[in-house]
Amino acid sequence: MGHSLNFFCHRNKHIDAIERSLQKTKLAGDIRESLLARYITLLQEYDKRKGRYSWSFHILRLIVTVGSLIVPAVLSVQYTSGNVNDQTANLSAEVYWIVWTLSLFVTISNGIMSLLKMDKKYHSLHTTFEHLLSEGWQYVHLSGKYYGSLTPGETASHENQFPFFCFYIEKVRMKHIEDEYYKTNERDENGKENTYQPKTPWRDPFRKPLSQESSTHEVNDNQTTVARKSNTAEEV
Repeated sequence: MGHSLNFFCHRNKHIDAIERSLQKTKLAGDIRESLLARYITLLQEYDKRKGRYSWSFHILRLIVTVGSLIVPAVLSVQYTSGNVNDQTANLSAEVYWIVWTLSLFVTISNGIMSLLKMDKKYHSLHTTFEHLLSEGWQYVHLSGKYYGSLTPGETASHENQFPFFCFYIEKVRMKHIEDEYYKTNERDENGKENTYQPKTPWRDPFRKPLSQESSTHEVNDNQTTVARKSNTAEEV
């Protein structure tokens, strides 16, 4: 009994490994705690859900597949002799109830799978879980998109890649929520489609600060105004 309980309550070794790796990063204490509280909890949630759906999906699918094969085989067992007696009558009754029970189990199992869309949820949960794991390992090792392509001109580190990691994790999460429940197509104040996906906090490092941009625009406007006045004076 103890072994069975441990089997169902086991911790995913991949989650433990990535949690230990994230704790060794040079992130600030509050940022690291926030990351572990959100990301690791999200991985554990998907791990539990995909485990439950894996058991249910495989058991129900096994019942449907095996039952669909057994029912025709049992129906083919018929008494071929012309003599009808009590023994053959009892055999026919047993065959009838066996076929009826198997057909009922097959129908119920197939109905549950169709009603709950277990095949779709089984595949989507596993895909999302592996996607989240892949994003985590890329961030830990600063590889892939976290190698520095998102911050040109800066050396990639866990600190400057943290906002992008949060963005992509939430993007994966929201995409799965929309696929599983309902895809929102509301419009924002600019008339663009709003899918409730977080915007990236990244700002081009080569772009001037907002204060400098505003002052540059003011200088350009003043120069344009002076040029127009001079042209008007010359024409007069």
